[in-house]
Amino acid sequence: MINALYFKGKWTNPFSKEVTKNDFFTNIDGEQVKVDMMCQEESFRCMNNEKFAIAEFPYGNEAFSMVVVLPVENSSLEESLLWLSNDAWKQCETQMSYQKLQVKMPKFSFKYQKPLNSDMSVLGMKDAFILGLADFRNISASENLYLSSLEQFTYLEVNEEGTESAQRYNSFFYGSPIYIYDKRKEYGAHPFYGTSN
Repeated sequence: MINALYFKGKWTNPFSKEVTKNDFFTNIDGEQVKVDMMCQEESFRCMNNEKFAIAEFPYGNEAFSMVVVLPVENSSLEESLLWLSNDAWKQCETQMSYQKLQVKMPKFSFKYQKPLNSDMSVLGMKDAFILGLADFRNISASENLYLSSLEQFTYLEVNEEGTESAQRYNSFFYGSPIYIYDKRKEYGAHPFYGTSN
């Protein structure tokens, strides 16, 4: 069984490939590395306080956007994110306004893949991986059905045109053939988030 989410958005204000240049980016550990840095000057919704600065970069008709959190000098991203509770985020949203910004954003892509059997067992989902203890009667009449493997795969690419991201969970059942139909009409969630380091 595969459960997948996919997003591809083109920036409302795309970056020009002609002005992308090699420049320094500071990693989360403080190390500076050379990256392809995209640049533009444009008006974006943003705000800043004593903890961090936030800027919002919309896609297409602005129904979706990428929100970037930048820690203030002498502060870490981890410290900034700890302060950014749900209530603090709502407050930041009300304080955001359009301002002309000189934006420098790294062009990057990464892939991440991880087996989740042990993580799910630690979270209390042990029986699903054990023949005889697993209970999947809601999706199959077979009593021999169990989950042999659960994997997560994530992909993200940010470039001058926009963002492409995908997240996929692979579940491998043993014991009996099954048919599963998963239909979703709308998401009220934020399926993709993370840090770039």
